[in-house]
Amino acid sequence: QSAVAYMVVVALLEKLIFHDRCLELSDQIFQGYITKYFTMPFPYFVLPAGRFVQHTLLQLAIVVPAWTLLSWWIPEWCPPPKDALHAFWSVSLVLTGSLCFLLFYFTLHALAFWLDVVWTTLVMARMLALFCGGMILPPMLMPESVQAAFAWTFPWWTIAMPVQLAAGGMGAEQAAQLWLQGLATLSVWMLVLIAIAATVWSRGRRRYAGSGM
Repeated sequence: QSAVAYMVVVALLEKLIFHDRCLELSDQIFQGYITKYFTMPFPYFVLPAGRFVQHTLLQLAIVVPAWTLLSWWIPEWCPPPKDALHAFWSVSLVLTGSLCFLLFYFTLHALAFWLDVVWTTLVMARMLALFCGGMILPPMLMPESVQAAFAWTFPWWTIAMPVQLAAGGMGAEQAAQLWLQGLATLSVWMLVLIAIAATVWSRGRRRYAGSGM
């Protein structure tokens, strides 16, 4: 798989990943009207979860036709998935990793309970996640030691490995093992991020003194 083909597929799959700009939590905290959501009969996180579902369905409706068209038009630059199973393995990792990104960005937005500005933190965190996920520099250009280190992070299993799985450049047994390893890694990260997000939210809400609307 060439670096060009890798980056083209990355550009498509990256659209499926939840973006920090899809959340308004920090703005709601700064402007003081987050308090009106505290009286809802369901947890606040239901709102970001709904935004996540909306974002995922919309982007799937865009990415699937775009990938199909580009793989037919320029297959050397935008190769199609090896088969339906490899496509499932790839997309399932991307969507699971996207949920990790939602929790990650939710936590960073919630830092607005303590900070006056979170935009810089979000930008730096996003750039670091993009680099660890192989979205800026293709894995084939990275030293093996760097790839091994990034394999412990959830961005790596959200983009770098799904792109390689979709290409089908490895045996079916090895691909299945990598898929299971990716799901296990992302599941652990998800549990950790849920605990962190819940802690930051609960403590931030207790100290919040916004005027509300």
